[in-house]
Amino acid sequence: MRKIHDYRDQKIRHFKWFERPTVLFYRKRRYACQTCGKRFAEENPFVERYQRFSKEWNQAVNLRSIHANTSKDLAFQFGASVSTVIRRFDAVAKKELQGHPEFAEVIAIDE
Repeated sequence: MRKIHDYRDQKIRHFKWFERPTVLFYRKRRYACQTCGKRFAEENPFVERYQRFSKEWNQAVNLRSIHANTSKDLAFQFGASVSTVIRRFDAVAKKELQGHPEFAEVIAIDE
């Protein structure tokens, strides 16, 4: 059984809307477990835990980072810092590279 403990306001950066930066103010519920007393926040479908950017924003940056000329251009387009864009790209690249096997170090050529 869970009981509502309190509410916390979370500021979430989202897409530009009509060419204006959009910030979502989300009032998330925090629950208290009645057996152990531990506090925890409710799950929500639009932002990951400990994140300040929406899932849709992250997906758009991930898709555009593949085809972008520079990280600086992409950061300016999405209103974020260059280091944020680079971190997002590195996370996607690392995830994609984990699924591929390593290449052999020695290649034998038979004539």
